[in-house]
Amino acid sequence: MALDPATEAVVQRATLTLAARRTTLIVAHGLAIAEHADRIVVLEHGTVVEDGAHTELLAAGGHYSRLWAAHTRLCSPEITQLQCIDA
Repeated sequence: MALDPATEAVVQRATLTLAARRTTLIVAHGLAIAEHADRIVVLEHGTVVEDGAHTELLAAGGHYSRLWAAHTRLCSPEITQLQCIDA
C-alpha cells in the first residue's frame, strides 16, 4: 500500500526521530529516507551490489547513484526532500 506524499513525510520524520542515536534497520523501496542513513546496502535480485554512506555511493556512480538521480528528478524545488514522491 502506498502513502500519499504528505503522510509519507510524517512517517519518515517520526521514523528519523525514533531512530536517533539507536541502531535501526530500515528496509525501504523508496529513497527519500535513505540519505539519512549512516550505512546503505543496495540489493539487486537478493544480492548486495553496493554498500556505503549516501555521499560515498553517489560518488561511486553505481546503482544507488542512478536510483538517486531518478528519484530526485521526481522532486520539485518547492518541496523538501522528505516530501518527494519516491521513485
